[in-house]
Amino acid sequence: MRSLLLILLASLPSATAWPCAQPPPTVSELVLVTAPDAVLPADGAIVVRRHEVVANRMANDEQWTVKDGNGHAVTVAAEVLGGGYERWLPAGPAERDLVIFNGAGKRVAKLHQTATKSPALQVLRAASAKSTLSMDDLRKFEAGVPGGATTLELAQDLPAEAQLFIVAITGSAPRAYTAIAPTTERRKFEWASYAHKSCARGGLEPLVIGEHIALTWIDSVGRRSAVTALTVGRRPPPK
Repeated sequence: MRSLLLILLASLPSATAWPCAQPPPTVSELVLVTAPDAVLPADGAIVVRRHEVVANRMANDEQWTVKDGNGHAVTVAAEVLGGGYERWLPAGPAERDLVIFNGAGKRVAKLHQTATKSPALQVLRAASAKSTLSMDDLRKFEAGVPGGATTLELAQDLPAEAQLFIVAITGSAPRAYTAIAPTTERRKFEWASYAHKSCARGGLEPLVIGEHIALTWIDSVGRRSAVTALTVGRRPPPK
């Protein structure tokens, strides 16, 4: 089964490139992805997702805090996964409750963390990553969203317990690329965008031929698999 994943991201071009209407002010709100009563192993983490909503210009991005069962603050290190997802790793794993509060002080969830690590997750076996976008094509495109198509195929289905499939760019300019919540398609992923200079939201930019990427997956308690490394090859343009 072929599946076309269209993952919408904001694409706001430079104001000097072409005239754009001023976008409305937005702030990010948080949604808890991890179950609110989950039991996390020592190598687990809290997974959240940020999404943009139109808001008053004086509003701020939503912030949550984490405390232990005794009310002491727990420091978390946030890993940006792409697609709005973040993975929060509590400092100093220990046997304790992890209570999440929103900015108004209201309890969002009460999780529990153990001091015991769990077995390593299965490592993904990648078959190929191919794109129609070259670095020369990218250099010629001054602003907006470049056109192209990407196909990413695994040698086997994502594990049944995979909650997120993570694609990151490595090499000289490492960055989060996207996080995909898999549905019925768990082996072959495709996305495409049409080149456009627009202030509207556009599709996920295609990967670039020759880029080095890292593939991992995350389970329901925030554990992350070891990296599978891959280099993006050339995909023939559609006929």
